[in-house]
Amino acid sequence: MTEHDIKRMESALQLRLPVFYRRFVGSYPIRHYAGRSQGTVWDSADDLIERNVKLHNGEWGRLPQNLFFVGTDNSSANYVIDVTREDSHVLWIERTDLRTLGPEGRIESLEDLAELDKENLIENGVDPNRPWSPDDDRITWRQILWSFSWLIALVVLGLLLIAFVFIRALVR
Repeated sequence: MTEHDIKRMESALQLRLPVFYRRFVGSYPIRHYAGRSQGTVWDSADDLIERNVKLHNGEWGRLPQNLFFVGTDNSSANYVIDVTREDSHVLWIERTDLRTLGPEGRIESLEDLAELDKENLIENGVDPNRPWSPDDDRITWRQILWSFSWLIALVVLGLLLIAFVFIRALVR
């Protein structure tokens, strides 16, 4: 993210981002997610502005003005930082109730979250230092076969359950 992007976010959201956050996004550590709203900590100024506006104006709850949304775990947590503080703690807030801080109210630093993203990419066979390309979002045959194998397993399990119930009914 460029300094221009950071200033654009600050202007649009009428806040001043802490130095630790400016440094982090100024040299975003995961090239694969650079400039995108993928991964735990987003790197897209436009998407960050849009999400923060929605979270602050009440469309998705009412996030306090001192909190700045930085990313999500794509399940139940919004990751935010307190723009009035210079420590690098990231807070997580329950998506269902934006007033509720998670256990202990804080979690890892931005760097720790980025490290988790890197590990996840490596586990999935993706080089975190390689820039993203549209081919990365295509579904592979391996993914299709994996999904199909789960479907077959569920059908077999369902048939076994039906057979079990049928046999129990015959025995009585």
